[in-house]
Amino acid sequence: MLKNLRSVRLLVGWFLFAQGFICHEALAVYASPINAGCYVAAAGQCKIHVDPFTIFVATGKRLVFYQLQANGHVIYSFKTDVSNPPLNNYSPSVVMQDFAATCGTIYTVNLAGQDSGDPVAYNLGQTTPITCPASAP
Repeated sequence: MLKNLRSVRLLVGWFLFAQGFICHEALAVYASPINAGCYVAAAGQCKIHVDPFTIFVATGKRLVFYQLQANGHVIYSFKTDVSNPPLNNYSPSVVMQDFAATCGTIYTVNLAGQDSGDPVAYNLGQTTPITCPASAP
């Protein structure tokens, strides 16, 4: 019995090891680097500024949605038109690049997105931790 148990463990171990070498389908969506900073907008008010970025969508696929997240919380969610979603690459407008933040707080900003070629959303980029100023000078 002990010999059979060892054989089963060895077989399971080899199976799990081999899973690391199986090629999975490549993502159909990716993005340019995500860069962001935090600034004092007014006394006691800070904002996270996200630099312009582009979401690259595979040829023939359509952007489904993207989200900007700060510390895992959605700060901007964009969904596309059902009948005519953006085809190929998409660069958001400047209007949506500044977001309310708490002064003195450290944030990590993520960009998540999905196109019609991917089954789920993926993390497309992330900043290093950003520290908002504690107060106005």
